[in-house]
Amino acid sequence: MDTTPSGPSEERPGESSLGSPSAGPLASASQAPPGPQSVNPGCTTAGARGLVRFICSHNPFYVISAWFVFSGLRVSFDTGGEAFETWALVGGLAGYVLLLAGAAWVLIRLGSVWEDVRSLIVLILLMFLAISVSLDGAIAHRPDQGRQWLVGALALAIAISEALVRGLRVRFPWGYRAPYYLILSLFFLYPVALSPVVLQPQSLALQWGLFGFSTAAGVAFLTLLPAVRLGPDYVRDNGTPWSWPLYPWTVFVVLGFAVCLRAYYLCESLHFVGGMATIFGPYFLVPWFVAVGFLMLQRAITSGRTSAQVWALSAPVVWLLLANEPRNYDSVHVAFLRTFGETLHGSPLYLTLLLVVAYYAIAAVRRVRVAYDALSLSLTSLAAIGPGTYRLDGPLEFSAWPLLAVAALQLPAAVRRNDSRRALAAALCLVTATAIAFPGDWLWRHNSLIPAACVVASLLAIGAVFRDPFARWLQSCAATLMLVGGVALVADSRQFWQDRPWLLSSLSAFALSAVAIAYGRALENRNFYVTAAILLLAWLGDSLVRGYELLRPYVVGLEQIVWGAAFFLLAMLISLLKTRAFAERMLLRRPKA
Repeated sequence: MDTTPSGPSEERPGESSLGSPSAGPLASASQAPPGPQSVNPGCTTAGARGLVRFICSHNPFYVISAWFVFSGLRVSFDTGGEAFETWALVGGLAGYVLLLAGAAWVLIRLGSVWEDVRSLIVLILLMFLAISVSLDGAIAHRPDQGRQWLVGALALAIAISEALVRGLRVRFPWGYRAPYYLILSLFFLYPVALSPVVLQPQSLALQWGLFGFSTAAGVAFLTLLPAVRLGPDYVRDNGTPWSWPLYPWTVFVVLGFAVCLRAYYLCESLHFVGGMATIFGPYFLVPWFVAVGFLMLQRAITSGRTSAQVWALSAPVVWLLLANEPRNYDSVHVAFLRTFGETLHGSPLYLTLLLVVAYYAIAAVRRVRVAYDALSLSLTSLAAIGPGTYRLDGPLEFSAWPLLAVAALQLPAAVRRNDSRRALAAALCLVTATAIAFPGDWLWRHNSLIPAACVVASLLAIGAVFRDPFARWLQSCAATLMLVGGVALVADSRQFWQDRPWLLSSLSAFALSAVAIAYGRALENRNFYVTAAILLLAWLGDSLVRGYELLRPYVVGLEQIVWGAAFFLLAMLISLLKTRAFAERMLLRRPKA
């Protein structure tokens, strides 16, 4: 009896999966290579599987559904019309939000499909924004009923949010939950606060109120500072598969996006000026972005990571781009912009730059890396951007006090760190501040002699005090500038010194040569010896030319005498080259074999 266990039969080349031989035209056709008209089924299957996998992973149909529902309800009902239409629109949106929340609860209870639940939560937040925007028309046409609808919609939004937190059994600490409800309340209650003046489009109270929404949102976001200070441990074991910062900061990223949209739509829906005109400008969002910058700064300080500090110190670039006023705006926007500048005594760009300076000052006090230099750079920018500057490309307004502040910052740091670069920055700021503070002709007279002399003196002082390689390079720069300036002074002495040109030019050349020799001897820098020699040769040449021009009318053969003296000097030079002393010196300098 055969006791060998029977296993699955192996498929032979000539048999099908059922064990019968495969023969005939069907088998040969299946093994034939595909022709030019055939399609590779493997590629088609792989592409279809990839599409199905993408749809299953991201499931975009929730977003498509929300868009169609909101569009259909918004077109069907007008909140500025009958009360029934307002109730129908709000009721439809609220019902759809409840449907989304119920779907999220079912997905978690049945299978913990967190990826789709995240999409549903984002859509619920955006639907809250849509409900608040949709009720702006009601607050404008029927303020009393509009206020009631907005308060009721806020209560519904808070109830749905709290039900989601409890129903999904996630941990949402009050350090995050309280700011969330505060920001959510701002979407619904801010139009209620503006309702008394909403029918007065020319009212400055309404216009400043519209501008103030971003500031109020920034204050609300700053309530997140305690949670940011606590860091990731505050939301550890939160009941979701997401760790910090994905949870819970995704919620606040969506709310931040909603703040930007709400700030714009408030100006569209509550300021009736006709047409597409609006007072809204990108600078309206600067206060909220400033608050976000302080949150990033606190996170950088708490974590101590270099990357977080770089991102925090880069945030003011966005503020300045938003405050840089675009061209070709409508008259309504320009009118409020003019009111803004006159009331606050500065353009949005100027006031934003003041905020940047304050931000970097706080970062420097908190000992964030590079914040000290960023503060100096922002103060330097403030020296060219004044209250009347609305764009980065001008017109510029120069001021001396920011440069004096930079010098006061950099000079102590240069002494403390023994850094000649910071000393140079301080010196240049002092010179430039002096030039801005005294713009009279006396400072710039005679080809800017006084500022140039101040720069050379600063280079000489820094080169003498500091001993790093950069200071040595500054010494060479000072020697070059002294040479160029001295030669130019001698060459232009007839226009510069109008009374006694030869005497004063001689004194200036000898003075520069003496300074160069003394400085070179003290610091053992031969470049200054070269500078002194060339200056003396320039003075000698200028003196010879002056003497020649002075004596030529009186001495007939002066030209021949000059040529004779020149050839004598040439012959003397050749003779000196033949002397034993010159030969011995050359032998001493020749390298040994």
